Amino acid sequence: QLQLSFDRLLTADGDLLPVAAVLDLSGERQRKKDAATIGGSAAGGAVLGRILNDKDRDEGTAVGAVLGAAIGAIVAANNKADPIELPAGTPLLLTLDAPLTIELDRNV
Repeated sequence: QLQLSFDRLLTADGDLLPVAAVLDLSGERQRKKDAATIGGSAAGGAVLGRILNDKDRDEGTAVGAVLGAAIGAIVAANNKADPIELPAGTPLLLTLDAPLTIELDRNV
């Protein structure tokens, strides 16, 4: 995940304007990989729980799925994330934290 905060905006004519904005990025590929890790662990836990709980297979499945998902979440949180790459020319969407007013000189 990458988070950038902005406090100034440089206009094309060289003026610096105060701004409060945030750009928050996280790698789509990493989110998919983390979801697969958690989902796969939950499925594996469900199967294992069903096999190990002879008395109540439905309960074993549910408990195994929850434990598997928890383990998968821990593994995903500890995996090294892929780098976030922003090639030149990448359009970025900023979220303003406060209103931005730009005065226009109509005499130009």
